[in-house]
Amino acid sequence: MSTNSKSEMNQEPAAQLNGSRYTWRCATMNAAFEPRDGAGMLSFRGKLWLLGGWNPWCEEFFPHPQDTNSEVWSSHDGRHWEFETHAPWAGRHCAGWLVHDDGEGKGEKLFVVGGDANPPVGYDMDVWSSSNGKDWVCVNAQTPWSPRAGCITASCDGFLWLMGGQTKGDPDTTVGFAAGRGASAQAAASIPTLNVGAKAGSERAYNDVWRSRTGLQWECVTAAAPWAPRGWVGGNAVLNGRLWVVGGGFIGGFDPATGTVGYVQDSLVYPVPKPTRLYLNDVWSSADGREWICHTAHAAFRRRHYHEVLSWDSRLWVLGGFNGHPLMYEEEASAGAGAGAAGIPKVGSEGNRNDVWYSHDGVTWHELEGTPWAARHASSVTVHGDSLWISTGNTDWTGMPKLHGVPGMRADVWSLTGRA
Repeated sequence: MSTNSKSEMNQEPAAQLNGSRYTWRCATMNAAFEPRDGAGMLSFRGKLWLLGGWNPWCEEFFPHPQDTNSEVWSSHDGRHWEFETHAPWAGRHCAGWLVHDDGEGKGEKLFVVGGDANPPVGYDMDVWSSSNGKDWVCVNAQTPWSPRAGCITASCDGFLWLMGGQTKGDPDTTVGFAAGRGASAQAAASIPTLNVGAKAGSERAYNDVWRSRTGLQWECVTAAAPWAPRGWVGGNAVLNGRLWVVGGGFIGGFDPATGTVGYVQDSLVYPVPKPTRLYLNDVWSSADGREWICHTAHAAFRRRHYHEVLSWDSRLWVLGGFNGHPLMYEEEASAGAGAGAAGIPKVGSEGNRNDVWYSHDGVTWHELEGTPWAARHASSVTVHGDSLWISTGNTDWTGMPKLHGVPGMRADVWSLTGRA
């Protein structure tokens, strides 16, 4: 069914010039699908596709307790979207969203690899594929790597790749989301915790590398790549036949330095978990997943995670992301101290980002100034036609957009055209 009845609220200019040969164009500020983050956007069979995603403030379309869905949408132009199906895979966000030829003679397919169903449900450990976006096949119901979320994925050299990721220990997350929907603190606290991930304060990040030609049989290429354990990097970063790991980080639900729950009391409703986070801006690449080159330990862009990385116009691109809660006390782990280590207390870090950077070699980075879309993290990106596309994402930093009167999720669609 076609669903294009949502009004074009707050429509911005169709074109935004940034003083270079690149031009941002807004296809729509309010697509037919509901706002979300962590969704997959892919270019497949001449159309844009949007898969899955997370929105804990829209239970009608993102059922509790997962707050994710398995919707599949498609578009010929980025403005008009058609609902295709509710896929049979479990709702998820921040999965491996890939287009890949598995060598079975049917050409490229859509692939969904792993993902994060969010506490209290746990992790997605399966692989699904589709040759048309509507009919899906479970390729592997139980992948061999240890349970995790936030993995870095790619399709390169005939293989599906999965790298890094982390366990999560956020048993109080459900309490926060329930209160955000308007439940009393007492009612929210009564919701049982069913998280099958790590216990609070015992989160673990990974730096292993796995590959598979079809998604069925997986090989561990290395159990410990030389880059620091990390996750939360979206996109499909393949340039010049090489895999790329660019930035990323680690999220700890509690303070491992003290072993206690860290809270900041919100003045309106309920306590918010104070995460310990690691943000990185190093750049690595590999031709085979085993041997890695560090191109720079500290790129020109700010450290971040929940950003998007992909290749377009013979360059690597880094878009948006997150690097701290503005106006909220946070202990930000230092890049040199290792994942989960407590850093210097910091107030007023920058939060969501909308800066865009590109590099032809991973060493020298240039900022593309004049980004017209709102700062966000966990957005959706792809290359479609001759353009780079970005959509959806989380523009909130408090975890309580309804309480603060700001839109926490987006359903806008933008494209970047031109050549350097």
